[in-house]
Amino acid sequence: MQGLYLLPMDEPPSTQQALKAAKQVIPGTHFLVDISIDDETLWHFGYARQCIVVQATAWGEPPP
Repeated sequence: MQGLYLLPMDEPPSTQQALKAAKQVIPGTHFLVDISIDDETLWHFGYARQCIVVQATAWGEPPP
């Protein structure tokens, strides 16, 4: 996140954290295939938020 569009206010986004979060979306996911990683900036009044967007197909075992 950046205050006044220039001053860093938080840690920068991490691709590794984004991939880990994507695996946790569906319980039982062992790995991701057909991965697409993109970044986007969301502009708000007085600050901007940079996000890493992960789209993938989850493979694993369904929960019992």
